Amino acid sequence: MKGWFIALLIATTGMGKCLALRHLDPDKGIAPMPFAQPKLFVHPDPSAPLVAIEVWIQAGSAHETRETSGAAHLLEHMIFKGTAQHPPGALDAAVESAGGVLEASTERDWTRYRMAVLPDRWEAPLGMLMEHLFHPALPEADLARERALILQDEYAFHRADPLRVARYALYAQAYGEHPYALPPLGIPDSLARLSREQLMAFHARFYRPDRMVIVVVGPVEPERVRQVVSRFSCGEAAQGQAEKALGHDLLTAWQEPHPPAELARTDAAAEKPHACTVEFAQSHLFTIAVPAPAATQPEAMLAAEVIRLALAEPYHGRLWTSDEGQIDRTFASLQSEYIPRLQPSLMLFFFQPYPDAGEDWKQRIRQRWQAAIQQIIEGRARPQLEQAKQWLIARHQQAMRNPLERARLYAFYATLGLPNLPDEYALRVQSLAIVQIEQVAQAMFGSSGWRMTSSEEQVASENFTKWAGEENFGGEGRGAISEGRADRRSESEIFRQTLASGVRVIALRQPGARQIVLQVLIATGADAERDFPPGTSELTARMLFTTTLNETQASLAYRIARSGGSLQLHWEPIGVRITALAEPATIENVLSLLREGLVRAAFEPEGLNNALQAALAERHCTDGAHELPLYEMLVRQLRLKGGLYASAEQLQQVRLEDVKAFYHRYYRPDRFVIVVAGDLPVERLTELMLRYFGAQDDWKESLLTSRNLEGEPPGELRHNPMPTEMVVSALSYPSTAPTIYIGFGVPMPVRSPEEYAALLVRQAMLCEGKGSLLFQQFREAQGIGYAFGGRVIVWRGEGLLLGFLQMGAGRESRCEELLNHLRATLHQKVSEPDILRRAIALVEARWRRDQLDLFERTRRLALAEASGVGYLAEQNLPDLLKKIGPTIKIAPGDTTL
Repeated sequence: MKGWFIALLIATTGMGKCLALRHLDPDKGIAPMPFAQPKLFVHPDPSAPLVAIEVWIQAGSAHETRETSGAAHLLEHMIFKGTAQHPPGALDAAVESAGGVLEASTERDWTRYRMAVLPDRWEAPLGMLMEHLFHPALPEADLARERALILQDEYAFHRADPLRVARYALYAQAYGEHPYALPPLGIPDSLARLSREQLMAFHARFYRPDRMVIVVVGPVEPERVRQVVSRFSCGEAAQGQAEKALGHDLLTAWQEPHPPAELARTDAAAEKPHACTVEFAQSHLFTIAVPAPAATQPEAMLAAEVIRLALAEPYHGRLWTSDEGQIDRTFASLQSEYIPRLQPSLMLFFFQPYPDAGEDWKQRIRQRWQAAIQQIIEGRARPQLEQAKQWLIARHQQAMRNPLERARLYAFYATLGLPNLPDEYALRVQSLAIVQIEQVAQAMFGSSGWRMTSSEEQVASENFTKWAGEENFGGEGRGAISEGRADRRSESEIFRQTLASGVRVIALRQPGARQIVLQVLIATGADAERDFPPGTSELTARMLFTTTLNETQASLAYRIARSGGSLQLHWEPIGVRITALAEPATIENVLSLLREGLVRAAFEPEGLNNALQAALAERHCTDGAHELPLYEMLVRQLRLKGGLYASAEQLQQVRLEDVKAFYHRYYRPDRFVIVVAGDLPVERLTELMLRYFGAQDDWKESLLTSRNLEGEPPGELRHNPMPTEMVVSALSYPSTAPTIYIGFGVPMPVRSPEEYAALLVRQAMLCEGKGSLLFQQFREAQGIGYAFGGRVIVWRGEGLLLGFLQMGAGRESRCEELLNHLRATLHQKVSEPDILRRAIALVEARWRRDQLDLFERTRRLALAEASGVGYLAEQNLPDLLKKIGPTIKIAPGDTTL
């Protein structure tokens, strides 16, 4: 843990100070220090563009009973509602004026608070957060409003997500009477009865310094962090007074969770290996849960993560392939998760079938499941296990190079009692013997229970000790698999070039990047489907990666995965974005396959059906849980037909001829923007793009066909300008969904980089954070709405700002009233300097966060270049923000800067 400081905070009368600071250096050892709490981890990182702050408290739904269920989550909401010295909203105002958004979440073993703020403004947000955590006011009026909001709006949001429904059901089924069975959101009846006194008792019992982990990463001085935290964490006397005032009965109602008995298991197929399963046929979901190790057995925990990847990694995992190693259509998608906990956890696998899968689809998934885990247990999947170890190491190292992720990992593992694991992670995973991983698999999937014996855990520990010897912790040995940090001292380089074919290429050298990221954006525009049925854009993109002229047996995504890369499709408002990832050694294989899919696509009836079934399967699990149908309604009211979202019914109306015509109209080189990033010289990255996408001959047929279809030269496609009036609307989709969304669309010109920056600031003012107008006017003032947000669309000099607020369907009777209020809100002229400064800080901080994430950074560059505003508008955004004037009106046609 070199370069870290740990401050251990205590409150005593016998010491002149309540903090002790120690520097952990593995080369010099740790000086003995007096025991103290809470644990404060500080990593000074002068090159970090933000300060990341994480506070984790061992207080979650596992500390509740059925009668008190929901207390941890309700208290999380109430922490934001002020202290005796500060009114509600002061905490969010302090954080957002520093460019951050304070996010909180409640889990079974912990409650988490996190933010990332600008480097010169971290002190006030941290101090304000500590004061609110230790001394919340818990006002009765806010308590009633937050409880109603959770019951009406947040519950609806969760019920609309089949994965959440499955997760809750699985934990309830597996854990029975153990508190892990309780939903973190709370049982509605219990939540409705919780009193302020019960919340105060929960707070006094669990929001204590000795139950907190605080992590700060960024350009900070450890001593200064220590001083800020210590102002609020040395209140043991005040804590004791609060406990005395509450009384013994209230305090003893809250207890630590007991270890669970053997987890309940069912066997729907009446065959071994056993698994706890629950089916959701109406939700088109089949979910399997497997008992998994607790964090108290770190080697078993890491082995379980290896097993998860070996089973579920897309196109590589054993669940994806048949015994012959071929991909088939057993399921449309598979998601998996494993969150280690303080007590035995669950590993979850969510299988989503194709709509035409037939009546036996669950049985076929069970058969695939049993065959896959049997291969691991019997030693027939050792290459996959070894590969999964390397994936796990690489992903952890990638996360550790991002200071925000580094802060999260240290807080997470410290909360689990494993503060050194982030630094030891690669060595511990590397030291796992394959036979030990197979033993963990046998324990997890067999009928004898998941627990490793003490002797097996001892062997794993001894293997780690051997790996962690001098040859690995010192000199070159350690460097071979060290965690590493991003070397931001070396500035990244960026270069743009238009190839002879017309493809625009932006090459970005990112020092320290282990892999090469490609973003390929086909800029179809904000009105692409004006001559086509809704959904044509999506199905065209999906068909690109089913079959090509050279390959009809496997999807292109599968072939790219087998060639050392990965591929994903994303639907942007102005086109389709393809994200590809490759190792430097395999980049040319991936580029060759990617070019084949884009230039030599074969459109056959079977491919259209496969693409349609994949799109329908996705909608079965997402409709009602996101805002895209509302956004599609809004943009069509503005006379745009860009293809943000198509319903299942609309997708089924798309013909093969539509797909072919759409492809030939838009998949032309002048509409391609490729952003490529990696730790290679920009000249080398550009040369690779030139080799695979620069030849005009590759695009000749597409160019000729598009001219015949359009009757006009490429780049001059007709475009209907947007109207200038704003629109608001409400939608519940499908009609049976438990959610309803209200939202708006505000058009405005974006003819310069400065206007692009102003559009982003408007978005932050309206939709981002708890100081936004959307949050203040609805959730804060009226106690209505849970999820909210916004996005911008920019295309050829025009911009569109979209925003939404999600509510429970029970609010439908108030929709017209709320829409009228939304119209009035949008016509406000905002002149308060603090509101504008807050929005500018949020935009800058979000830009800095995205600079740390190579996927987000390349995505933003691709969108800016394709939209017409130019990649430099993104690259130079902080400078553009400095030009924003003192007044911005969020209304159609206004251009005040």
